[in-house]
Amino acid sequence: MLKQYMEEKGFREISHHEVSDVSLGEVHVFTDGKKYVCVRILDDKAVTDKHLFLTGIFELLRAMNFCHEAYVLLSPLVATQLNDEVFEKFGIGVLIASRDEILEVIRARTKPPVVSTNIILARLDHLSHQVKSIEEKISEIFDRIDQLESTVREAPVERAEPQITISETKPRKKPVKPRREGLPSFFEDNPWLEILSKRGEE
Repeated sequence: MLKQYMEEKGFREISHHEVSDVSLGEVHVFTDGKKYVCVRILDDKAVTDKHLFLTGIFELLRAMNFCHEAYVLLSPLVATQLNDEVFEKFGIGVLIASRDEILEVIRARTKPPVVSTNIILARLDHLSHQVKSIEEKISEIFDRIDQLESTVREAPVERAEPQITISETKPRKKPVKPRREGLPSFFEDNPWLEILSKRGEE
């Protein structure tokens, strides 16, 4: 029920190791990508078992160093046995679980978490692995580019020979002039005959 309640608020449950380098016991850790919320469940057994109750509270107080907000999830029976002022004093929110729903009766105080040196080093190590993975992928891409360039250089180049089309030119025929009747053959195609005939007309 708690997981469904937090998911409806946009939170997902994560491992303790993502926020803390120490054990957080039975504390549940959730995040929405911007902040961390810790929740410790105290069921009906916490009413009769003082050690169980104190263990749960101490685990939650330890988890508050690594979370922005901290809540206890109580059954209605446990809630009636506790003083709300104690939780308000420490900034701990209170959730009460009924049969079919969870109600927020005290809002948790939001504060920046205390991040330990080990957590910072762990996150830097995680980032280092991510950077290394990206570098390997980039190297693979460059190798593929080199292979493609080598393939292109070695590929035979087929040059298309220019096709020249020679059209057949037919010789132009000279117009055949009509033969003049009654004249000797040396008068045929004689330009002077044309000139002399024009003089007679003038």
